Amino acid sequence: MKTAIRNHEIKLNYPDEEEIRQAVKVCCGRCCVACETPVEYAWRKRETDMALLLDTAIERELTENERKVIYAFYFEEKSCAEIAGELSLTVSTVRETKKRAERKLKKAFSYLYMYITDTLAKPGFDICLDNSFAILAAKKQTPELVGARLRNIRVGRALTREKASDALGIGMERLGRIERGKANPDALEIRRICGVFGVSYEKLLGRLN
Repeated sequence: MKTAIRNHEIKLNYPDEEEIRQAVKVCCGRCCVACETPVEYAWRKRETDMALLLDTAIERELTENERKVIYAFYFEEKSCAEIAGELSLTVSTVRETKKRAERKLKKAFSYLYMYITDTLAKPGFDICLDNSFAILAAKKQTPELVGARLRNIRVGRALTREKASDALGIGMERLGRIERGKANPDALEIRRICGVFGVSYEKLLGRLN
């Protein structure tokens, strides 16, 4: 997966003033590590909406076999060979089904991306699609699995939970709940964890492409 890039670095005119005003209503508006700014909130909401729309595209635009292959590969971390065995198909058929499904999803997602950025230029499109898959993967992963991966990453860097909390801008209590599998990280937290710890979405959430 490509290195995560904050989407508003490639966005032309988002969020606009009205969206920021709406975000202020649910955010204190302070720029601090303990609280996202209205712009961050607006981005998180838009990215989450994009992920949910991608999920809808998977359900509505793909055939039953295409859905099974996409879910098994992206969200269950199964290889093409494993999927072929489960679905009684050849590996080549699974690979072609996966490619066909991905083409359909990219076509559907292109309209969503154009809505956000007013352009279809790369690499922004691929990054935005990857982010949406990452958010979906987090929603479909069990909190216990994500929490265990996060704890292993933190311990591997010899960081206490307190130091990690400060670095990530995630409260101690919230971070503890994520590590214990009591809550899944949201879109903003996923970006912060991957950015601060220098890990890919695959490392935190599982294989995504």
